[in-house]
Amino acid sequence: MRKKKGILNSVKKPLVVLVGALCCSAYAHAEPRNFVDQVTWLGGTSTDWHDATNWDSGLPTSSGVVMIRDGATVDITQPTGLVKQFYSNDATLNVTAGGVLLVDKTSSLGYEANTKTTVLVSGAGATISSNGSTGSGW
Repeated sequence: MRKKKGILNSVKKPLVVLVGALCCSAYAHAEPRNFVDQVTWLGGTSTDWHDATNWDSGLPTSSGVVMIRDGATVDITQPTGLVKQFYSNDATLNVTAGGVLLVDKTSSLGYEANTKTTVLVSGAGATISSNGSTGSGW
């Protein structure tokens, strides 16, 4: 005797594919957080990137995953050194004469829906460079 295919069996595979795709999509657009080497901007002292007291764990290093958000304004007026990843949300980043931001991997500007990051690059030698992907908004 042959078993009848029920409705569940006929939609099971497409449903699994759909759920998997939605999970991947949600992960790709989720707020980046809790990286091992995450360095978060506090900005309590000034707007100067190079002031270690503006960061929760000191100046970002080459293994640092930089997080800047919540209406912060950050000024880069000299080379920062290489950082691993850079994420900003609802922030303003000013790179002025002599300022250089080098990102080894991913950069994301405005990673939450309906937010933005303003990036101003002006003056001689002002540079932002990323070896990885750079995204803006979702």
